[in-house]
Amino acid sequence: MRREDWQERLHEYVESMRDVPFDWAANDCARFTAGAVEAVTGTKFWDAPYTTAAEAARYMENHDPREVLDALFDRVPAAQARRGDVVLVRNDDRDVLGVCTGQWSASPGPDGIVLHPTLGATLAWRVD
Repeated sequence: MRREDWQERLHEYVESMRDVPFDWAANDCARFTAGAVEAVTGTKFWDAPYTTAAEAARYMENHDPREVLDALFDRVPAAQARRGDVVLVRNDDRDVLGVCTGQWSASPGPDGIVLHPTLGATLAWRVD
């Protein structure tokens, strides 16, 4: 369930991460997205047990993020994503998780937040 002040909390979270670069140990797309969901709902649903690209790859072989999200949230057409929902977007020819902030969705990049057109998302999950 979304907090009453989820919009303010989501905005504050995304702003706080604006200049935080991608880092497998601290700010990869899964951690960033989990932080956004926590800002919206107040619930921490996931914490990554890896710190390197190699560890992440091994972990993802057995824990597909899509399956984790499907178990927690309802999948919706990407075109129906709304602020605070989780999205899957393409970034540098890779699928990455992010959070819908409206017309744009945010995910971590090398120099901080990268914005993607939400309508370009390939999947979305409703965060209620």
